[in-house]
Amino acid sequence: MAERKILNGWKEIAAHVGRSTRTVQRWEFTHGMPVHRPTNKPRSSVSAFTDEIEAWISRTDVDSNGYVRPILVVLDKPDPDRLTNRKLALEIEKFNVLTAYSLDELFATAERANYDAIVMNCNDDGEATSLCGLIKEQFPDKPLFVVAPNGNAPQSADHIVRSTDDRDLVDTILEVFGRPKAS
Repeated sequence: MAERKILNGWKEIAAHVGRSTRTVQRWEFTHGMPVHRPTNKPRSSVSAFTDEIEAWISRTDVDSNGYVRPILVVLDKPDPDRLTNRKLALEIEKFNVLTAYSLDELFATAERANYDAIVMNCNDDGEATSLCGLIKEQFPDKPLFVVAPNGNAPQSADHIVRSTDDRDLVDTILEVFGRPKAS
């Protein structure tokens, strides 16, 4: 049997299990990690016993991640003549939506966020074909949904929506990802 040691404070508990202090604090809240508070107040100092922590880890599935709704990055350049409802339509269906207003912002957002797909418009100006190529070159494993109502969709797009109706885009995304759970 392992020797019982006292861990004083979140830093020592986190170091013992090899995780961050925020993670072990979350585990206490979400999974009931055994910590002790001398004053029984929620924001007081904490301590834990190594044997209790080890026993708790052996019977708790702390590595299972909770469900996260699919995250979509929408490239939506500002247009003073049009208020886009696309993001709202996707959010109503319970998708997490991140917005990028430029290609540079899209690349920066996509590199920082653990996203599931990219959504963009395809205009008649020919710019979309080169944008799609750049996006697929940078992120080849992520689905690219392109709204191309005028038929000039880039071949590099994974999914093409040939309508300006946001419902058609939502339906296409739902076919790929299914209906997100509202948790």
